Amino acid sequence: MAKYKLQEMGDMRYDGKRRVYPKMVTNRTLSRKEFVKMMQNYHRGISESTTEAVLTDVVDMLTDMLSMGYNVNLEGFGTFSLSLAFEDEKPREILNPDDKMTYRKVGVKTSTSRRPLSLSRR
Repeated sequence: MAKYKLQEMGDMRYDGKRRVYPKMVTNRTLSRKEFVKMMQNYHRGISESTTEAVLTDVVDMLTDMLSMGYNVNLEGFGTFSLSLAFEDEKPREILNPDDKMTYRKVGVKTSTSRRPLSLSRR
Protein backbone atom coordinates (compact mmCIF):
# COMPACT_ATOMS: atom_id res chain seq x y z
CA MET A 1 0.00 0.00 0.00
CA ALA A 2 1.34 3.41 -0.95
CA LYS A 3 1.95 5.94 1.81
CA TYR A 4 1.68 9.72 1.75
CA LYS A 5 2.54 12.68 3.93
CA LEU A 6 0.92 16.09 4.17
CA GLN A 7 3.12 18.82 2.69
CA GLU A 8 2.54 22.48 3.51
CA MET A 9 2.45 24.90 0.57
CA GLY A 10 3.71 28.45 0.65
CA ASP A 11 1.13 31.23 0.81
CA MET A 12 0.96 31.70 -2.99
CA ARG A 13 -2.28 33.70 -2.85
CA TYR A 14 -1.02 35.96 -0.06
CA ASP A 15 -4.25 35.51 1.86
CA GLY A 16 -2.65 34.19 5.06
CA LYS A 17 -4.24 30.74 4.75
CA ARG A 18 -2.09 27.66 5.24
CA ARG A 19 -2.71 24.95 2.68
CA VAL A 20 -1.55 21.37 2.61
CA TYR A 21 -1.57 18.72 -0.08
CA PRO A 22 -0.85 14.99 -0.04
CA LYS A 23 2.60 14.00 -1.29
CA MET A 24 3.50 10.42 -2.12
CA VAL A 25 6.24 8.85 -0.01
CA THR A 26 8.42 6.97 -2.49
CA ASN A 27 10.05 3.75 -1.35
CA ARG A 28 12.63 3.85 -4.13
CA THR A 29 12.79 3.84 -7.91
CA LEU A 30 12.70 0.42 -9.54
CA SER A 31 15.11 -0.23 -12.37
CA ARG A 32 13.80 -1.56 -15.66
CA LYS A 33 15.33 -4.97 -14.88
CA GLU A 34 13.64 -5.08 -11.46
CA PHE A 35 10.30 -4.08 -12.99
CA VAL A 36 10.55 -6.81 -15.64
CA LYS A 37 11.45 -9.38 -12.95
CA MET A 38 8.43 -8.33 -10.87
CA MET A 39 6.19 -8.57 -13.95
CA GLN A 40 7.53 -12.06 -14.67
CA ASN A 41 6.85 -13.11 -11.06
CA TYR A 42 3.33 -11.66 -11.33
CA HIS A 43 2.49 -13.65 -14.45
CA ARG A 44 4.68 -16.75 -14.53
CA GLY A 45 3.28 -17.92 -17.88
CA ILE A 46 5.31 -15.26 -19.72
CA SER A 47 9.09 -15.48 -19.81
CA GLU A 48 11.30 -12.68 -18.57
CA SER A 49 12.70 -12.17 -22.08
CA THR A 50 9.18 -11.86 -23.57
CA THR A 51 8.21 -9.36 -20.86
CA GLU A 52 11.39 -7.34 -21.59
CA ALA A 53 10.68 -7.41 -25.35
CA VAL A 54 7.09 -6.21 -24.89
CA LEU A 55 8.18 -3.43 -22.52
CA THR A 56 10.88 -2.34 -24.99
CA ASP A 57 8.32 -2.27 -27.81
CA VAL A 58 5.87 -0.21 -25.74
CA VAL A 59 8.57 2.35 -24.85
CA ASP A 60 9.78 2.53 -28.48
CA MET A 61 6.24 2.92 -29.80
CA LEU A 62 5.39 5.62 -27.23
CA THR A 63 8.57 7.50 -28.20
CA ASP A 64 7.72 7.26 -31.91
CA MET A 65 4.09 8.34 -31.47
CA LEU A 66 4.96 11.26 -29.16
CA SER A 67 7.68 12.46 -31.54
CA MET A 68 5.11 12.46 -34.39
CA GLY A 69 2.80 14.75 -32.40
CA TYR A 70 0.35 12.22 -30.99
CA ASN A 71 -0.85 12.03 -27.41
CA VAL A 72 -1.21 8.41 -26.32
CA ASN A 73 -4.01 7.24 -24.02
CA LEU A 74 -3.52 3.77 -22.54
CA GLU A 75 -6.83 3.26 -20.75
CA GLY A 76 -6.33 2.25 -17.15
CA PHE A 77 -2.65 3.28 -17.25
CA GLY A 78 -2.38 6.92 -18.28
CA THR A 79 -2.25 9.52 -21.04
CA PHE A 80 1.18 10.47 -22.35
CA SER A 81 2.07 13.80 -23.99
CA LEU A 82 5.03 16.10 -24.58
CA SER A 83 5.66 19.64 -23.38
CA LEU A 84 7.90 21.89 -25.44
CA ALA A 85 10.18 24.79 -24.50
CA PHE A 86 12.55 27.17 -26.25
CA GLU A 87 16.20 26.13 -26.00
CA ASP A 88 17.73 29.43 -27.01
CA GLU A 89 18.29 32.73 -25.26
CA LYS A 90 16.20 34.86 -27.62
CA PRO A 91 13.42 36.98 -26.08
CA ARG A 92 10.12 35.20 -25.57
CA GLU A 93 8.01 38.28 -26.22
CA ILE A 94 7.09 39.62 -29.63
CA LEU A 95 8.81 43.00 -29.56
CA ASN A 96 7.34 44.43 -32.76
CA PRO A 97 4.76 43.37 -35.37
CA ASP A 98 7.47 42.42 -37.89
CA ASP A 99 9.04 39.91 -35.48
CA LYS A 100 7.77 36.52 -36.64
CA MET A 101 9.89 34.61 -34.09
CA THR A 102 10.91 32.08 -36.73
CA TYR A 103 13.98 29.90 -36.50
CA ARG A 104 13.79 29.27 -32.80
CA LYS A 105 15.44 26.26 -31.22
CA VAL A 106 12.66 24.23 -29.61
CA GLY A 107 13.04 21.00 -27.67
CA VAL A 108 11.15 18.63 -25.44
CA LYS A 109 10.79 20.05 -21.95
CA THR A 110 9.07 17.08 -20.37
CA SER A 111 7.23 13.93 -21.22
CA THR A 112 4.16 13.83 -19.03
CA SER A 113 1.79 11.11 -18.00
CA ARG A 114 -1.57 11.88 -16.46
CA ARG A 115 -2.80 8.91 -14.53
CA PRO A 116 -6.42 7.88 -14.83
CA LEU A 117 -8.86 8.95 -12.13
CA SER A 118 -9.22 5.35 -10.95
CA LEU A 119 -5.55 5.33 -9.87
CA SER A 120 -5.96 8.68 -8.10
CA ARG A 121 -8.63 7.38 -5.75
CA ARG A 122 -6.68 4.45 -4.34
